[in-house]
Amino acid sequence: MDYNSDLCTAQMIIDWMRKDPRKPFFGIMFTAMTHYPYITGSPMFSKMVPSAKDIGPVHYVDDEKFNAYLNALKVGDAAFGEILDSLKQSGKLDSTLVVVLGDHGEAFGEHGDYVHATAIYDENVHIPLIMINKHLFHDEVAHPVGGIVDIAPTIMDILGLPLPEQWQGRSLFSEQRPNRTFFFNPWAGSLLGYRDNDRKVIFNATTGKVEEYDLKADPGEKTNLFEEGLSDRTALLQPIAGWVQSQKRRIATLVANAAGDAGHCTATSLEIDAAGTDYQGQPRFDVFADGKRLGEIAVQGKESKASTGEQRVAELTEAAVEAQPFHIDLSGVPNPKTIEIRYVNDEWAGDGRPGDRNLFIKSIKVNGQLVPNSKLHVDEQSHGYTDDSGTAMYTNGSLWVSGPFIEGCM
Repeated sequence: MDYNSDLCTAQMIIDWMRKDPRKPFFGIMFTAMTHYPYITGSPMFSKMVPSAKDIGPVHYVDDEKFNAYLNALKVGDAAFGEILDSLKQSGKLDSTLVVVLGDHGEAFGEHGDYVHATAIYDENVHIPLIMINKHLFHDEVAHPVGGIVDIAPTIMDILGLPLPEQWQGRSLFSEQRPNRTFFFNPWAGSLLGYRDNDRKVIFNATTGKVEEYDLKADPGEKTNLFEEGLSDRTALLQPIAGWVQSQKRRIATLVANAAGDAGHCTATSLEIDAAGTDYQGQPRFDVFADGKRLGEIAVQGKESKASTGEQRVAELTEAAVEAQPFHIDLSGVPNPKTIEIRYVNDEWAGDGRPGDRNLFIKSIKVNGQLVPNSKLHVDEQSHGYTDDSGTAMYTNGSLWVSGPFIEGCM
């Protein structure tokens, strides 16, 4: 798959939606072609989508980059059309809420800058928002002032679902929300700003420069009203100061809550129930947490007399009944992301001869909680397998255990 082609991405989305036509879905398609350097893809991709066969490049403007961007938009529009057509053909369009938006704007020299991360003028931050569903909308056009932070709350509002307390945005349909949104850009001198109805204020925290624009009278943001000396600097920046302080309080609260919850996220003990078969010695395994070796364990196994594969499996199954618990202190690695159980001393008598040393891990517990099989992966080197009874390992190799091991912890 070539993510530089929105047509290719759209086809993958369509194929995904068709896999289980009776199942409700939530999907996101991220278009890449309208991101710098605006690669419009190979002509071969038009062959993938028959209706897009005439989608070759067009000369819109002389500016090479802007022209490439406009052509990328054209391909993205065709790709979006393919998705809508697929939804319509499947009969799902009327029962689907389709939301179209951008993640940022794009500048082409309006203020001497290009791409999107250089400033917070409207060409950098103004994005489209379209919501499509015949039962909810009827070609209405509205102009509320909002931000991406308000998109998810708007969708939740449409679905009639409550908002999580930590969400900062508000539904664009709410009559109680202020007609205001804030901007922040850390890439070009710590720029902060806000739009309140038609007033736009930009503050460069590095240089101290303040800009004020009336977007109704001056949509291109060419006349800095603050330079005319009619606005009070403190009053203009007060909304930004209040917003920044609210973020500091919010972050402090989140950090404090995380610190309060840290205790239950500390994994202090590991218990491994293990068994095995002995041949010229006991099976042994090393235990690692996030790559740190915690120790070696020798397992008292059942003497092996197996000479065939079937006998080896039967022997190990019988030995598993007498699995013993082994306890490992995790205080040195209090919240590991992975645990490795490495079988280190496999031995066998050879084809047709009796005797084979093997390892069986019956269960793994962290802080007394059983780790489910979905988090266990035995590598191919061990020639092992995991089922409801545990994990069998027939040659040296590793059983990997993936965290997080405590619910709600990362």
